[in-house]
Amino acid sequence: MKKIVFIALIAISASSCGKLTEGVVRNIDLPPHTPTLVGTLFADNSDTSLYAVISQTRGLLDSNASKLLPDAIINLYKNNVLQYSWNNQDAQTGYYPLHLGDTLGSYDGTYTFEVLHPDFDAITATDQFPPSAIITESILNKGAGQVFSFETDEIIVKLDDISGVDQHYLFSCMERSADFGVSQDTSWKRVELYTDDQRATQVGDGDAILLSENGIDADLQISLAPFSFLGSSTQEEYEYRLSVKTLSNEGLNYYRSISSYQNAQNNPFSEPVVIYSNVEGGYGVFALSRTVETILP
Repeated sequence: MKKIVFIALIAISASSCGKLTEGVVRNIDLPPHTPTLVGTLFADNSDTSLYAVISQTRGLLDSNASKLLPDAIINLYKNNVLQYSWNNQDAQTGYYPLHLGDTLGSYDGTYTFEVLHPDFDAITATDQFPPSAIITESILNKGAGQVFSFETDEIIVKLDDISGVDQHYLFSCMERSADFGVSQDTSWKRVELYTDDQRATQVGDGDAILLSENGIDADLQISLAPFSFLGSSTQEEYEYRLSVKTLSNEGLNYYRSISSYQNAQNNPFSEPVVIYSNVEGGYGVFALSRTVETILP
């Protein structure tokens, strides 16, 4: 009986292979792609310039990358009152810059981002500024951190809770030599940040650390390790400029989707990741934030 079953399986396998070698060709008509307007604008209270990125979607089989669009008009409203309108596009980057001459500042109310283009329907998105981070303490422990097998400094940050507000933080860091009388270069340079805190999410290639209360009202504390592969020796004196950016819910959802997208790269078994969009009538993201900085030591 076992021999009969085995022979039958071989016959089925051979038949299946025969069908595969003959091949099956089916013509599938894909619906034509209709381009949709895409607009992105991130605005922080400390910004002295705003940069809008305007493009269009492309079809699955389009060979060309999505191009940045000319001829767009960008409007920014506060409580439905127009605050800024601009249409100049940078010839090199393709972005739409608006130089404010001062910091943007942050105010209560609802902000609306609108993009107008002669070839597309208008798109809009709304957001509100979140509260600023309240840093109650920041501590620099020289040589107390570790990244991979390298010794580095440790920065401990303590943040006060704001009752009833779900707070989301994005940490980034810069360093410069504190030996002003010896070093020839005392300019600020961005360094990577690492943490082993399981609540945190790495954004980019060490560019920033994302931490959220996730709906739990509580004071937060996190340990961060600034690190530069170009080498910042713990035997030298460095000072750090730590940036704590408070994100709106829109910003949090965007950065989380970016992190998920990056983690899914080069993994053929990962599920497709859709980048977060809060734009009505098209795609893109509009997100507001507030930044506070502290210098250590």
